[in-house]
Amino acid sequence: MKNKYIKNVYIENDKIHIKSDKELSKLVLFSPKVLLKVNYFENAIDLQEIIKNNWCFFGEKSQFILCNDDEETTSLRLNQMKTMGENYLCKGFNLKIGKQMYVVDIFVNGENEVELIIEKYKDESSSYFEIDTSYIRENFLHIKGQLKSYKPEANHSKSCGTEDMKAKLMIYDRNQENIEVNPSEVQGETLWFIIHIDEVPRNVEGNVNTLLIIEDRVLDVKFKEEVRFQKIKYEDEQGMKNLIIKSEDKTKSLVFDINGKLAIAPIIKRMSYEDGNIIINGNLNATIDVFQVPGVETVIKLSAADNSIIIANSLEVVQGSFSYVISSEEIGDIKRAFSGEWNLKIEMLEDNEVLVSEDISYKNSEDDIILSEMIRGGRDNILIKAYLTEVEKKLALSVESEINIDQILSIYVGKNKLKIKYRTKENVDKLLNSRLIKTNVATTNTELSCSKVVKKGKKTYVCHYKCDNVKDFVDEMLLKGVTLYTQVDTQEFKNVVSEINRYSIFFSKYDIVQSSKKYKNLCLKLYNDIFLKCPVKKKRVLFESFLGRNVSGNPKYVYNYFVEQGLDKKYELIWILNNTEDEVIGRAKKVKRKTLKYYYYMATAGYWVFNARQADEIIKRPEVSYLQTWHGTPYKTLGNDMFNASMPGVKDVNDYKEKFYRNSRRWDYLIAQNNYSAEIFKRAFSFDKVMLPYGYPANDILYKGNNEKYINQLKDKFNLPKDKKVVMYAPTWREDNFYRKGHYKMTMELELDKMMKALGDEYILILRMHYLIANTINVSDYAGFVYDMSQGCDIQELYLVSDVMITDYSSTMFDYANLRRPMVFFAYDLDKYTNDLRGAYFSLPEVAPGPVVKTTEAVIESLENISKVKEEYREKEEAFYNKFCHLDDGYAAKRVYETVFK
Repeated sequence: MKNKYIKNVYIENDKIHIKSDKELSKLVLFSPKVLLKVNYFENAIDLQEIIKNNWCFFGEKSQFILCNDDEETTSLRLNQMKTMGENYLCKGFNLKIGKQMYVVDIFVNGENEVELIIEKYKDESSSYFEIDTSYIRENFLHIKGQLKSYKPEANHSKSCGTEDMKAKLMIYDRNQENIEVNPSEVQGETLWFIIHIDEVPRNVEGNVNTLLIIEDRVLDVKFKEEVRFQKIKYEDEQGMKNLIIKSEDKTKSLVFDINGKLAIAPIIKRMSYEDGNIIINGNLNATIDVFQVPGVETVIKLSAADNSIIIANSLEVVQGSFSYVISSEEIGDIKRAFSGEWNLKIEMLEDNEVLVSEDISYKNSEDDIILSEMIRGGRDNILIKAYLTEVEKKLALSVESEINIDQILSIYVGKNKLKIKYRTKENVDKLLNSRLIKTNVATTNTELSCSKVVKKGKKTYVCHYKCDNVKDFVDEMLLKGVTLYTQVDTQEFKNVVSEINRYSIFFSKYDIVQSSKKYKNLCLKLYNDIFLKCPVKKKRVLFESFLGRNVSGNPKYVYNYFVEQGLDKKYELIWILNNTEDEVIGRAKKVKRKTLKYYYYMATAGYWVFNARQADEIIKRPEVSYLQTWHGTPYKTLGNDMFNASMPGVKDVNDYKEKFYRNSRRWDYLIAQNNYSAEIFKRAFSFDKVMLPYGYPANDILYKGNNEKYINQLKDKFNLPKDKKVVMYAPTWREDNFYRKGHYKMTMELELDKMMKALGDEYILILRMHYLIANTINVSDYAGFVYDMSQGCDIQELYLVSDVMITDYSSTMFDYANLRRPMVFFAYDLDKYTNDLRGAYFSLPEVAPGPVVKTTEAVIESLENISKVKEEYREKEEAFYNKFCHLDDGYAAKRVYETVFK
């Protein structure tokens, strides 16, 4: 490792602060077993975050070198800095996370490198100094406390004398400008301290911390209860500041909080509904009165739950109090913009720059619902609710109908009828009993009236509909969603369901039975009690791609090799699919996923060939060989390397990593497209079995099928014109693009009207969108120019017919590079995606073999000058190919077969 010199390292507020002359990039903790990337913000890394996100890598004692994450990991070395003795910068820093105590040491090793030791502390009764009484008198803080669980070193004895005790209270700020206070009196384990307020370091913003040092041992100083003394105001060269002596919220440690920034804690005193208007009255509770700060504007913000819409209005504040009115007209506009929860917060801005932003609290936190009123009118009646959120207990506003359809659970399709099962947010049991509720369902062209209602549960019911052309109606539902009009007594309420899950549509009663919990429980019982005891058949091979979504990816091309070599006559080959109508060449059996046959074959097959993780309920038997093919070279961080997880259904990145870790323990073989991927996979998946850096079987066709004859056959197959160039747009999935699990959204940032106007004479555009939002894309207005091929098409075949590809952060870039054709990278949200959502393994603008642009206009310009672009990026394209495609050659499937099966 190369070296990088720094000036200072210290711990404060559970953060490791680093002073350096040169700017550091993201940091890592390096050990021979693991490399952990850590967020580096405002010259500090968060210890809490490190341990919470990577707890499974910290044993009883874990030691890491602190490094800079640049092209070649460089260790951080100290440059002329004094240590605490024995090369320690920080010794015995205690950090409690949940019920587990960690002890953190920072020291300098013999190579002058900064090392970090994070040690699990087994004994919960670790040593600390607990404050019994404390008070302020004449600008002196008086403290009396007890040593807790303190055991002196073998060569020291506890003494009643101050001199023998060698105790001192150290008060230090982030610049390590410390003061030391000796105890005024010591009696056994009881110590008294007197601290003058003027002695507290004041040249910083934030917390000034305290530690008790006895015989070079460092102890926390804690209050028994949470303490917060009144503010002490003082003025320095930076202006007016507040000094607050308090306990930290979680640790109850003694800190001196110095605050000169504008801070607010808005609280609602009263909410009311009068004459169609919502009236909100409250206080800002600011550290500085707003009217005394010139040029600062106060606004109130309403944000839709998905953050897609934000409404901001100026707020008048008088003597710290404010009043805000939402008129009935504005309420209607809010409802039409977004039906559901709206979050409220107050912000203060100066020259349009946000100085402070805080959620609004409510003074009576015990109250569940503060306001509930109905605004009536036509089919769009609105229910207004104000309430406290479950977790943060912050004020939220809900603008909904009285009956809110939370989800369409299932749709049964008959010959000339539909049965739709709905789930509501509210308990509608009484309404269902009295048969006073019914729901009409409408697409753009058709509205079906409910002919019968059947109660199913407290929040579920089924409506029956007659429909002359069921297929067209269902197709339109899938394409555009539906509007629901629910009648309760004489009132009617509107809900919109923008997306229908195609797997919730059933065409037979057997389909419905297979989707029930009883059926699944029966399958699992038979699987565990019987199937797992059946003998494993070594010549039985299971193939599955993306949890049964289709026949695609590496599993498809490994299977195709079996068929091409006539091995489907020697092996029993089985494809697991959600839809067994999908076409499969050769002699394979097709088994529907999550059925009895599925569980039987999962238990008895000798080989698994999958490209995605399996559910925890599936058990891999020792006799089974599991080939994990994976599904792309990573640009986005994976597994253990991830900082956060924004995917639907994932609340905690650490839980996500733990599940990933457990899943990867099953893998026996793992395919990597290139050496770069192989190294990342080992670390990110904690994979230590057989790595196969063989190239991707799915890319074999890019070498064997890259000829004019085969490409023209594919164009005929897809009904594409042969007299125009083909551009494919294949963006990646944005993990925050969901409302909640199962409800996804996608905005088409590429402006198709501009694309068609500028390029329609020379090009056609193929869309290859992510499967989660594929059914929400409507391109009917761009017929003849845009071809939506998001579903039912093999992407390898689409690569072959495309002359240019537009992508962003998708792993398609690494596959398409095999063809050495031009690429344009439409990365309109580059900063957000790489910094906030997932993080990346390299800088896209530095490595990409094509222009990285952020607007549709720039995409168009690149395509209009594609020959010039190709020449300009020739060297980058060559370097990209050599790094990521050096193993792909058309024979990857053969190498995989000969290693795993033969």
